[in-house]
Amino acid sequence: MAHANTVVVTVARVPRLLFRSPMNSLPHSARSVQGLPYANPIRMFADRVARHPDAAALRHKQGGAWRTLTWRELDVRGQQLAVGLHDWAQLSRNERVAVVANNSLGWVLVDLALARSGAVSVPIEPHARGDELADALERCQCALIVVGSLVEFRRVHALLERGRMGTVRGIVLLDLIDDAVSSWPASSVPVTGLAQLQRRGEEAATAAFMQLEARTEALRPEDLFTIIHTPKTSAQASKGVALSQGNIVYETWALRNVIAVDSSDEQLLVLPLCHAFGRHLLWAAFASGAVTAVMDPRTPLLDNLVEIGPTFFGAAPVVYEAIRRRVLRDVEDSGRVRAKTFAWCLQIGQEVSGFRQRGELVPGVLAVKQAAADRLVLTEIRRQFGGRLRFLVSGAAPARREVLEFFHAVGLLILEGYGLTETSGAVSVNRPDRYRLGSVGPALPGCEVRIAEDGEVLVRGKNVMLGYVGASGEIEPTVDARGWLHTGDLGAVEHGFLRIVGRKAEAITLATGRTVHPEPIEQALGEHADVAYALVCGAGRPYLTALVVLDRAALESLAKRHGLADLPAAQLCTHPRVRERVGDWVHHVNRSLPAPDRIAAFAILPRDLGTAVGELTPTQRPRRHVVYRNWKDTIDALYARQRVPNPAGDGNATGHR
Repeated sequence: MAHANTVVVTVARVPRLLFRSPMNSLPHSARSVQGLPYANPIRMFADRVARHPDAAALRHKQGGAWRTLTWRELDVRGQQLAVGLHDWAQLSRNERVAVVANNSLGWVLVDLALARSGAVSVPIEPHARGDELADALERCQCALIVVGSLVEFRRVHALLERGRMGTVRGIVLLDLIDDAVSSWPASSVPVTGLAQLQRRGEEAATAAFMQLEARTEALRPEDLFTIIHTPKTSAQASKGVALSQGNIVYETWALRNVIAVDSSDEQLLVLPLCHAFGRHLLWAAFASGAVTAVMDPRTPLLDNLVEIGPTFFGAAPVVYEAIRRRVLRDVEDSGRVRAKTFAWCLQIGQEVSGFRQRGELVPGVLAVKQAAADRLVLTEIRRQFGGRLRFLVSGAAPARREVLEFFHAVGLLILEGYGLTETSGAVSVNRPDRYRLGSVGPALPGCEVRIAEDGEVLVRGKNVMLGYVGASGEIEPTVDARGWLHTGDLGAVEHGFLRIVGRKAEAITLATGRTVHPEPIEQALGEHADVAYALVCGAGRPYLTALVVLDRAALESLAKRHGLADLPAAQLCTHPRVRERVGDWVHHVNRSLPAPDRIAAFAILPRDLGTAVGELTPTQRPRRHVVYRNWKDTIDALYARQRVPNPAGDGNATGHR
């Protein structure tokens, strides 16, 4: 069993690439890509099956127990399903198939089957609004739609009945229960289940499998593999990103070159497969031979971690923030003695973290104290993650340094990375043996990263998409004349490590003409353990304000301590004691900001941000334009009194009452 804070990595070395350009360049830490090791991801998968056919490949929960599939079993079921799909729907190469479902074994099998047949998977977030779902399906001109439950079926069926998707000729139920299809509403197109397609494949003749193999062999790196839609985090519409076979092969190859993962590792798949981050973690595990355990969504994350005991997993920052808040809340509720013990242990962990971040040996006296802190508290915290973790991975949104520092202090290293759907996932990532907290790490081998004169991050390499899918279904290239993808993110390079500082499109221009980037302010506000989300407002207004969402569990704990447990959440958010606590933190953040960038007023929202109402992406990142729209009256009320901050900057902030 690996020690919780022990990490091993092997990284190839290459000479630094020099660019003759007015832009800054980000050096690489591994050799450049001269070619790809496989023509397509299925060749890569088949190689893994041939190497270790009887080793564990995938775990999933069924009937309350974890079941395991070997690489051979996963391969056979994927082939059978591919043949069954072709036999039922005459699914041909390059046809597009939408997958509207939550993570499951069935989702993974469909992904393998479509990859084998040369069809193009189009994963769509299952909670997408009706108009977003219809736009995605129409744009991609899907031949089949795979749905995960009756909820998704009804939404898709309603769109079909309104004539929104004339290209669809069948619906597949992801549920593996045979009799489920017969109980569903009548449909204008044929409907079948995954188990029925599997049986078709089992009964197929050898010739069908030979034809399938021929289709797989014909797939080239430049052929289309998948279309993934970008999370809609601004007023701009979601876009369909066309990724090639070569994009996926490169991404898995590059990740293996910078983080040492092999068949002795096991990941818990937490992120949704409709998102690029979750998808590349799955295929990277196929490349490395690591076991993938598909998280059971009906069981809390920490319970899944204890049951599986993964050696690593990837998640959005909001997951790590929630875990940190829970730990701090439990400590606060455990009594004064326990809280003081925890504070001492965390302080020791922070001192050790400082030495490790600088690459220095931990002094002997501090090492003794660290061993004591481990025995008293820190080992117990790590045990909540299953006890085998080597590292964690964070992406999809910026992680707050406070959260990274906290986990490192308890002996858990979070490797933050950066990437886009348009770059097949990762562009850069910190390594277990080369990291800098607060950065998103060095670039992947073979991926070029530059900072333009206006601060925008530019990317060029084999991970850059084929293009966006246009209204007619055609792929429209979007790189510039020199092959650079303009990401829209603002960044800087410090000692070879990329740091993201904001989005060009999300800059706020005040009525005074001053431009403010809200993300650093929001990150500072979110460092308080009670704050789940904070969004800065102020476009076209005279000053900045903020919407604050408190962590529900933290709010309940606070209410209990102050004898307010009987009050509903809406009243708690307006209670003077709660407002005073948040106001003190806003005042603390304001003191570190220049006067024009300070928060002049804030409102505490009476409920969580919700995925169902479109306020959060699948990775729990706020959709700024939706939050602004849904809470317009609250924002307007913050400006009703037209309070103008003191230009001398007293740092005070008022709350909306």
